[in-house]
Amino acid sequence: MSVVAADAVLPVAEGHAYARERAEDWRERAACLGLPAREIFVTRAAQAAPALRRCGACPVRRRCLEAVQPELSWFDGVCGGRLWRNGRVVQPR
Repeated sequence: MSVVAADAVLPVAEGHAYARERAEDWRERAACLGLPAREIFVTRAAQAAPALRRCGACPVRRRCLEAVQPELSWFDGVCGGRLWRNGRVVQPR
């Protein structure tokens, strides 16, 4: 019987989904990285303005939408360049 230290890094087969995700964690490239949660998880357009500005030029908007799936999760906040309330896009007035 072998024992593996708790902090040991075990190899992951190349091509494995976890290996691909860790190789390039899309969240590290997100334009909203570093924004406080209070500026992302909002329900009003005026509050969402800072996050929406960053989101507009974000290189990982599509990946964010795939991960969060706001339309399936009753999401409130900014995701994929849009403001969502209860899983529906809030249309600008």
